[in-house]
Amino acid sequence: MPGNELVQQNSQTLEQQLSVRQLHSLEFLLLPALALQEKLNCELHSNPLLEVGEPPLEELSGDLTSDDGGDRDAVTSAVEADDYDDLLASAADQWQDSLPVLHSSEMGSDEEKKRDYLFNSLAAPPSLTDQLLAELDFTDWQGKSRQLAETIIGSIDENGYLQLNTADLAQSCDASLEEAEAAVQAVQRIAPPGIGARNLGECLILQLRRKQLLTPELEDLISNHLEQIGRNHLPQIAEEMNIPMESLERDLALLRTLEPHPGAKYSSLNEGDFIVPELTIEPDGDGGYKVIGHDEYLPRIRISEAYVKMLDNPMLSGADRSYITGKLNSARDLQRSLALRTDTLRRIGEVLAETQKAFFDDGVEKLKPMTMRTMAERIGVHETTVSRAISGKYIRTPQGILELRYFFSAGTTNSDGESVSTRAVMKRIQDLIGEENPRIPLSDDKLAQVLSEEGFQVARRTVAKYRESMNIPSSSLRRKHN
Repeated sequence: MPGNELVQQNSQTLEQQLSVRQLHSLEFLLLPALALQEKLNCELHSNPLLEVGEPPLEELSGDLTSDDGGDRDAVTSAVEADDYDDLLASAADQWQDSLPVLHSSEMGSDEEKKRDYLFNSLAAPPSLTDQLLAELDFTDWQGKSRQLAETIIGSIDENGYLQLNTADLAQSCDASLEEAEAAVQAVQRIAPPGIGARNLGECLILQLRRKQLLTPELEDLISNHLEQIGRNHLPQIAEEMNIPMESLERDLALLRTLEPHPGAKYSSLNEGDFIVPELTIEPDGDGGYKVIGHDEYLPRIRISEAYVKMLDNPMLSGADRSYITGKLNSARDLQRSLALRTDTLRRIGEVLAETQKAFFDDGVEKLKPMTMRTMAERIGVHETTVSRAISGKYIRTPQGILELRYFFSAGTTNSDGESVSTRAVMKRIQDLIGEENPRIPLSDDKLAQVLSEEGFQVARRTVAKYRESMNIPSSSLRRKHN
């Protein structure tokens, strides 16, 4: 039997290392509107060669929203020898910035005021925890009561539910179970309705109690039959509670007006709550559609001529020259990254304006299938470039404000041989379910049959997948009982 041996082997691997410029291009392409605004404000704060003012962004690298092909050439030349698509395809999903902070003593008073305004212009609303602690300040609770309340508030999740059981609460605050339970109920009373509940049933009861709508019948229904409600076993519930179906239906209608996640609306505003469309598609007056880019939300950035002229001073020290040169290169890289981002989004919008005219005219039934690979081939970039460019971005269209990802879905072929987007099929399923007899809801088999009769060849399992993706319950759960 051969013995163990240690063998040393050498191998070579080829890896692409991304430059700071390339990482900037990646990051700026990925960022949605408000995140890009925040990023530019940080760049303004850290780079003294950047300043806010006219001319607008388009003049830095040409008008990127026009149809003039020369502008695209200007953008291409601006990136010099960088292979933008290759770097996007192979880049890592994470990157880091390590920029020095410019102290206020290094800025002029006017410049400092401008930047302070930019940083203070967007203020995040208070979180749910902040609001509950503010409510606590209006009470006279002290000592252990205050400690228990603060622990409870700190253990309430973003949906408003208390994630700490009474025994653990009592142990953590060296209190009795009675004191812990009393503190939970006290926090529930000062909090918005439903906040601080430990489960869905308690959450619903707290809301009904606050509205003075809680009856013994409703309390029984919530406490003992929530699982059966979820399974739509309404006749069994009515029989067990010894009440008519009409009464049960009225109770359920009231429960549907309550909020199962009462803390969600008090959570801090995130980017998804405030949508800034980056493109607009509107009629061009000749029967087609045109694309308009938006950068009104961005600070108007330019390079400070005063700092650039300092490089012509022969008396400038080597350290100062190196610092200004580095910041100048960083500023130019930022301009290139913004130009590339704007150009990529504009080209995507142009393809949508050309290919989805029927959708903009008539709605989702006319939406044509479009994959990221198809879009990438149309605009001459890598598929991952498209994926990054559309992430978290929105577009204003004649059919409303839509996420750019809305336009990217697979398709099927109807009986006339035309390509139809899966979203169009999903919309038809939604319409059929909305028109069904609630006493005899359409099964997935029946939906597939109706779609087939209308020219859509969709299997039953595909119908089920589409229905579930729209959070539509199965036919057994949709059935309304007599």
